[in-house]
Amino acid sequence: LMLHVLASCSPRHHLTALSGTYRLCVLCRILAAAKPKRRVMGPAAPPAALLAAAAAYHAEMDAAGGYEQELEPLVGPPPPDFVDEADAASADAREAQVVRVLRVLREAAAAAGGPAFAAAAAGVPSMDPYAVLGVEATADSASIRKSYWRLSLLVHPDKCSHPAAQEVFQAVSKAAQLLQDAQQRAAHDAAQADVALRQQAAAAAAAAEREVAWRRARGEAVPAELAAA
Repeated sequence: LMLHVLASCSPRHHLTALSGTYRLCVLCRILAAAKPKRRVMGPAAPPAALLAAAAAYHAEMDAAGGYEQELEPLVGPPPPDFVDEADAASADAREAQVVRVLRVLREAAAAAGGPAFAAAAAGVPSMDPYAVLGVEATADSASIRKSYWRLSLLVHPDKCSHPAAQEVFQAVSKAAQLLQDAQQRAAHDAAQADVALRQQAAAAAAAAEREVAWRRARGEAVPAELAAA
């Protein structure tokens, strides 16, 4: 109280207060009755509405299967376990993977020459990225990353002496990048489904033609549905 008095009142009031009379002015009484403000250490807490929105978002993500790091998932060093596994692989095991991927690429290139594929898969890579990585078409992002890490370490040109190691390594990287991009993967899957339908239709038409030719060669009547086909 004395500090407030000395800091806020005139010298006359100071002397009166110090002499024991304590006749305080109005300002001194206000200062004496005022309570000191509570000091808050650190930053202020976020509003309750913001906290509730954040909790709802986390709950929604957990219900959807958790967080997946889709941004640049293939960037950075692979896990040490995959590195140790690849370092322990033999030269034959490395070359076997190169030969397997080369076979997939050659088969895809041969199939791409057909009219059905050319009509349906314009702008979509001809290779089958699932076959290149050795995963199912239903593989999730984590499985694709694991397959990429394991395969890329095996066929890396610095580790594999096969002449086509560089070509296969690039194909593996391209396949993984395609499947990790949701839009590119959906476009590829849709194109492949269209190709499959076209191939089935072409096979059915060829079978119908053979049936018609066989019946005519035997002098048999050709059913209307076969003649129309």
